[in-house]
Amino acid sequence: MRGDYPGALPVWRGLELDQDDLLRAELIQQLMCHGRVDGRRVAASHGIDFDREFAAEIESLRQLVDDGLAHIEDGVVSATRPGRPLLRLIAMCFDRYLKAPQQPARYSKAI
Repeated sequence: MRGDYPGALPVWRGLELDQDDLLRAELIQQLMCHGRVDGRRVAASHGIDFDREFAAEIESLRQLVDDGLAHIEDGVVSATRPGRPLLRLIAMCFDRYLKAPQQPARYSKAI
C-alpha cells in the first residue's frame, strides 16, 4: 500500500464522521468520563442551540429522570448517585445510531 500511495495512511476501511457525530461523541465522552455534561457549553462550541437540537434526546431522558437515575438542569445532564452504574443508559440517549430512543429503558442491557 505504501508504494501505491506515498504519504497516505494504509487504511482500507473506516467511517467518515460528520459534525453531528463529533458533537455527539463529545457529549457521550463527557457523560461517560465525568458523569455529567454541560450540553449548552458543548453545543455552543459547535455553534448550535442545545435545547433545540437535542429536544428529542432530552425527552427520552425523562424516564431516567423520573426513575431518579439522571438529573437535567439548565442544559447540564448528570447522573445521580444511583444512576452512576447505569451511565451507559444516559449516554445512549445521545447516540443517534441506536434507533429506538423511544422504547422504555432496558436496564439489564447496560449492566
